[in-house]
Amino acid sequence: MKAIVVGALGRMGVQVAEALERSGHTVSAYVDIGYGEDSGNRYASIAAVPAEADVIIDFSFHLGTPEVVAYAAEHGIPAVIATTGHDEAEKEAI
Repeated sequence: MKAIVVGALGRMGVQVAEALERSGHTVSAYVDIGYGEDSGNRYASIAAVPAEADVIIDFSFHLGTPEVVAYAAEHGIPAVIATTGHDEAEKEAI
């Protein structure tokens, strides 16, 4: 399985990416605003990621949820939204 991990520099993002790799899966893209610029398979925004994944796992910040959900819908990729603190509009987008 190939996964896009959003929030890749956060505590849980790091753990999820490591668990995927230990399990023989591939992280096709690491996404985190902390990267600042895109390099290799590391991206500051999910919008810049080539759609080469079987799943998106989002452990970022709730304000990024609409962008993640829109990307998932546009590319037909299932998304696991593991962020908390969503307002009603963000919940509706999910």
